[in-house]
Amino acid sequence: MGRKILGLTVCVALLVSLVGGVVVAQAKEVTLTVVGDAGHNLRPFEWYKDDFF
Repeated sequence: MGRKILGLTVCVALLVSLVGGVVVAQAKEVTLTVVGDAGHNLRPFEWYKDDFF
């Protein structure tokens, strides 16, 4: 019983770290895109929302 709980905990921890990493990567990408485009054409944030969500 204890071993099963331990295994489940490890799986959940891996899943959380994986999802967290993806979210951080996406946040960086959005920031880079917004900052990169700010100089050329100030596109509203609403346009980016469609690309990422």
